[in-house]
Amino acid sequence: MSRTLLLDVGRELTRVALLEGGRAEAFDLARHEGSRLVGQLFLGVVARVVPGLQAAFIDLGLDRAGFLHSKDVRGEAFPAITAARSSGAPLPPLESQMKAGDRVLVQVVKDPLGSKGPRLRTAPTLPSRLLVLMPDAQHVGVSQRIEIPEERARLAAILRGLRGKEGPGLVARTVAQGASAAALAADRRRLLDLWARLDAAIPTALAPSCLYEDLPPALAALRDWAAPDVERIIINDDALCEVAKRYLDAVDPPLAACVEPWGRPQGLLTAFGVDAALEAARQPRVPLPGGAHLVVEETEALTAIDVNTGSFVGGKDAAETLLATNLAAADAIPALLRFRNLGGIVVIDFIDMVSPAHRAQVWDRLARGCAADPSTVRISPFSPLGLVELSRKRVRPSLRAQLEEPCSHCDGLGWRPAASLAAAEARDAVARAAAALAPGGQLQLTVGSALAAQLRRRAPALPSAIELILEESDGLEPERFALGARPSEDDEAPSDA
Repeated sequence: MSRTLLLDVGRELTRVALLEGGRAEAFDLARHEGSRLVGQLFLGVVARVVPGLQAAFIDLGLDRAGFLHSKDVRGEAFPAITAARSSGAPLPPLESQMKAGDRVLVQVVKDPLGSKGPRLRTAPTLPSRLLVLMPDAQHVGVSQRIEIPEERARLAAILRGLRGKEGPGLVARTVAQGASAAALAADRRRLLDLWARLDAAIPTALAPSCLYEDLPPALAALRDWAAPDVERIIINDDALCEVAKRYLDAVDPPLAACVEPWGRPQGLLTAFGVDAALEAARQPRVPLPGGAHLVVEETEALTAIDVNTGSFVGGKDAAETLLATNLAAADAIPALLRFRNLGGIVVIDFIDMVSPAHRAQVWDRLARGCAADPSTVRISPFSPLGLVELSRKRVRPSLRAQLEEPCSHCDGLGWRPAASLAAAEARDAVARAAAALAPGGQLQLTVGSALAAQLRRRAPALPSAIELILEESDGLEPERFALGARPSEDDEAPSDA
């Protein structure tokens, strides 16, 4: 199926979309000023070590400290931990390996998410078009997405020859499939030169500071997204088109011929239906063929996906209808996970099926769809309750987190206080306050817009000697109120004394 890569470059944002068969398959955006941290190398300072977590917080010179767990500590700077890993012995306590104030080279592996700072590791990796260099490793590897055994063996043999006996570790990326030995060697030379410059800068660098940033967003997208099966690369910036051609000429010449400018007044992403797909992806309800639908709910801990038959009645009997609905969901969910970039734990509530054979069909369909995902996806069997749990590796925020921010009224809960209940509470509060006032007293009730409508329909009951002043305020949230007592006129009258 044909693939097209779209690069929509604005003054502040670069938006990238990958289309498969004309349909948006994946999307990402990057701000031009430092919102993406993954891959960056920092010379950090240990702020504190927490023995109970076997983790350390590292000052990177950013708003939030980075989080470094002991399982992500490895490399030549930590020989005791490296030796323990090699021998299979328990790792030494992290507090014995670093202390507050130590300088440490770290790399960001996960962007900040919610209240959490960036996730870190100490063994850096440097990616290029075809290879990943691992200065603190001594092995070679091949991307798991290259499945042809002969090609895996060929690439591994080339990398072993390039590495020699003492060179740094190398991994062949997915786009290295079919690459020549000369191209791989050239990629390795570029990475070795880069690492030599970084390594030489460490002793005199200030800490905390950033030592290495990734390519600019557009070129990073070309490096990571422009696979050999991409037939068109369309860019809405003529100057960037030329830069992109020169970059691809150096790293993957056949792809340079795929670059073309977008010279139309209509927005690039709008023309290819990506903007419409993004708007649909913001909705929790996802329609399926025939009238069935999914409901997707993201939380901080996990994502829940509920499968519903809706108006679908397409099977010959109830079991066939449920199977058809679940198969349609299993087809749709892998694409949904990738386009929305849902990661972490995902729980799928398929419609319950009695037949073990039907469950096996649905699970197999889901697994086949997830096999094409560039992120690592692990799927558990059906639970006794008919749930399927999966984990998907996440290194950047979900699409929703990139496009939206929590509601200022509900703090992202998606729920507000019920106006009818808030009105009842306001009426009760007025009754209690009125009972404590002397005759002739006044109460002022200031309310939000939704509450005002409720109280106009049914006003609080008051003793005849008490006056209530109702005031609507734009400064209050719609379902909130504030109640206060005003002194009576006798209290406000001037004294003769």
